[in-house]
Amino acid sequence: MKTKIQISMVSLMCVLMLSAAAGVNPVAGDVRRAETKVSFIPEDVILNPGWRTSCHRDFVLENLDPAEAEVAIQLGIEPFARDSIPANGKRLYRLETSLAFAKQLGKTVTLDDVAIIMNQSENSRVRVHC
Repeated sequence: MKTKIQISMVSLMCVLMLSAAAGVNPVAGDVRRAETKVSFIPEDVILNPGWRTSCHRDFVLENLDPAEAEVAIQLGIEPFARDSIPANGKRLYRLETSLAFAKQLGKTVTLDDVAIIMNQSENSRVRVHC
């Protein structure tokens, strides 16, 4: 009995290792991709239309294209705010100031509060400098 269990475990591990090496997921069925892509690069990232990222400190948004860029930004616990960045323009956002003000108002603020930035433009790319 013990030998049969050991053989089954060894064969199961072999199948899983071979499928992992081949890039096949033996457990998952049909995996669909999300409509938006998420990036978690900490310092500098370019957001294409529909992409989003997060920053854990103050950040600058830079419009890389000649058309106006539309973004949605959530600074910590505040609701999302829409903003536009002029063609080839830059804008500074202060996460720490927003969190400090929220704390003064008696709101709950934690150390892991971040800013979420979403590029809602149709054609413009936005660079995020965290």
